[in-house]
Amino acid sequence: MQKLIARRRFPFAIGAGVLAVVAVAVARLPESFVVGLERDAPFSYAEATWIFRFFVAGAVIQALWGGFRQFRTERIQGALERDPKAAAWPKDKLIGVVARNAVIAALMTLVYGLVLLGLTGLRGSFWVFPLISLAQGAWYYRLVGDAAGWASFQPEPPAKPPPTEWRREPPDYCPPLARGLIGRR
Repeated sequence: MQKLIARRRFPFAIGAGVLAVVAVAVARLPESFVVGLERDAPFSYAEATWIFRFFVAGAVIQALWGGFRQFRTERIQGALERDPKAAAWPKDKLIGVVARNAVIAALMTLVYGLVLLGLTGLRGSFWVFPLISLAQGAWYYRLVGDAAGWASFQPEPPAKPPPTEWRREPPDYCPPLARGLIGRR
């Protein structure tokens, strides 16, 4: 169980670091640059506030979809039942993949904020997105922990059999396609 918990911590630590770096970078943008973005924006202030509302609604819907649909333990179980290749993965690889996908989904919210900042120049509106991303990351961290708890009780998949040894064909062998070309049956 401790190995599975460690597998989920690393991607979330990287995600938190990326979130912190982007937030500090946006906070340290020169005011003249932000004013220039706002002045050169293709939208009026009223249009920019509506775009902000749509982006926030999209980010919240994406966070809810990921939390209630994508990263649930039942959903992971179903995916393993449908995909025999993923079912053959070791438990630590499975939890690592789920954790990375959860972090990427949480950081997409941050991308929405950066796009909004670039389109409208409204730096004050940007700060909603890191907060949503932080809450989303905490929620997904718990969901991946639930999946790790479930995976710890599952048996390890059977080890793959070693590949069969390759043998040369007999010297008089002729492939079927070549048989048709040379008239040999």
